[in-house]
Amino acid sequence: MVKIFRYLFIFILLLPINYIYADVCDSNDIERLKELANHVEINYSYDQSEPQYDGENYNKSYNLYNISIYNLVDDIYIVNDNEDVFRVSDAVNGIITDYAFAGNRNYYVYSTNCEGILLRTIRLDLKKFNVYSEYDECKGLEGKVYVCDKWYQGNLDYATFISEIEKYKKDNDSGVNDHSNNSYYIFIIGGVLLVIFFLVFVFIRRKRSVLE
Repeated sequence: MVKIFRYLFIFILLLPINYIYADVCDSNDIERLKELANHVEINYSYDQSEPQYDGENYNKSYNLYNISIYNLVDDIYIVNDNEDVFRVSDAVNGIITDYAFAGNRNYYVYSTNCEGILLRTIRLDLKKFNVYSEYDECKGLEGKVYVCDKWYQGNLDYATFISEIEKYKKDNDSGVNDHSNNSYYIFIIGGVLLVIFFLVFVFIRRKRSVLE
């Protein structure tokens, strides 16, 4: 009999935490919290401040985004990938501000009262900005050279950037020269044909005069 009570006592101690949650956060509460989590809005904008050279290139330090979090309430809070916690008390004029570099960024929405319950995951894909697109060398070349694309996602250094610009200009100048040469040849051939036509015309006129 003692063993039965002992096992019963151990069983009660080992009851799942969910039973405790059930008293505080039942299914209706969780649905309500999920609805609140779905109203959370996160916007981001590229930081247009001046780049900082990091000793190797600009791209690594020139990809900062401003993150704005809206509609957070007392019942929920947010944690980012760096484990920074944001609560409604952190808001200024209803906006919570965070910062992130280019890449994938996750924000996890949790319940304040039901600790451990993940209500929603918000994923951001922050594209890398190509700082070289703002260089003087790219003026007039937007949409023509890939290294001048603002959102080019490949790895790029200054040497490659200049090399691709020079290559494009060389190919473009070659095309212009070829066009000029073609126009020159067309002009010469046209002139020769005009002279031949004139000589034939004169020859025919003289021949008719002799026959008359």
